[in-house]
Amino acid sequence: KQFAALKRANMPAPKGKVSPLQLAEESIRDGQAALATLDAIAAESTSRTVRAEWADARAWAPLNLYFGDKLKSAFALHRYREEGDAGQGAAAVRYLDNAVMHWVTLAAVTEAVYREMPLAQVHHYRGNGQDPRVFHWKRLLPAVRAELQRVKNEVSER
Repeated sequence: KQFAALKRANMPAPKGKVSPLQLAEESIRDGQAALATLDAIAAESTSRTVRAEWADARAWAPLNLYFGDKLKSAFALHRYREEGDAGQGAAAVRYLDNAVMHWVTLAAVTEAVYREMPLAQVHHYRGNGQDPRVFHWKRLLPAVRAELQRVKNEVSER
């Protein structure tokens, strides 16, 4: 909210602070750089150990991309709600759609690397009818897609 107010007033983020959009861009840039580096490593190595570590690291890069686009979506959605700017509503949907694609990639990459695993949790997760005592990134995909649908519905109702 504070950064949105600054943005409306055409003012920069306070000195020494990182804005949500700066953080989003850094996250996306880091994710893309990691993918480029990992692709170069994969092409050069035939070691099973290196390839296993590569697959593990490859699973984390889409999280950076997801987080960056999700943060950009949240900021655009906030501006849409506060200002009623249809362009911001469309941007919120576009960024969240990108975030969903990154989550799909994350689910696919981790499915090849990780099995579903027991989950020690400190809260009750009301999932989509699946056993809440096990975890895998793909299990969260329905919730990720449902969020996109909620934002699409909200933006289309105005």
